[in-house]
Amino acid sequence: MRCRSYDGEADVARLQRFNVESIAATGGCVYLHPGDIAHQLFYGNRHFDPADLTTIWEDESGVAAWVLAHPTYRTYDIQVRHDLRGGAFEREVSEFADARIVGAMDPASLGDIPAGGEVNLIFTATFDSPTHAATSIGGAIESAGTTCTIERTGGEATRVGD
Repeated sequence: MRCRSYDGEADVARLQRFNVESIAATGGCVYLHPGDIAHQLFYGNRHFDPADLTTIWEDESGVAAWVLAHPTYRTYDIQVRHDLRGGAFEREVSEFADARIVGAMDPASLGDIPAGGEVNLIFTATFDSPTHAATSIGGAIESAGTTCTIERTGGEATRVGD
């Protein structure tokens, strides 16, 4: 498995093709619409270099996964190839994304986090499977479709509501 940063225009087409194929294979479950990829790279994150926010994993079959950090919104997108979901590789990508977004939200780079303050994320998510939830927050959720609010302080994530 090779991990690398976004490297230009050819990667936009590569990621869009990956998502088109993933949507076709899964019926669309959890994959971004291909048009949203360029929108998020160049509009939603217009103040950032895509190479600083986008990481791509590739194997002999092509793109295996990719992560796009959204520091302004304190979130990220993880796109893992359907045949690699639910295992150690998806957990590795999720852990990478967690560390990447916390790093991208350095208080010095975002004016709305006080300098010297602790990065504290609160987000609401709907998980598509118990495995996805366990990967994302380090704990099991009983059923698919569960929505909850997660608070992440430093490296620890906890469920703070139902």
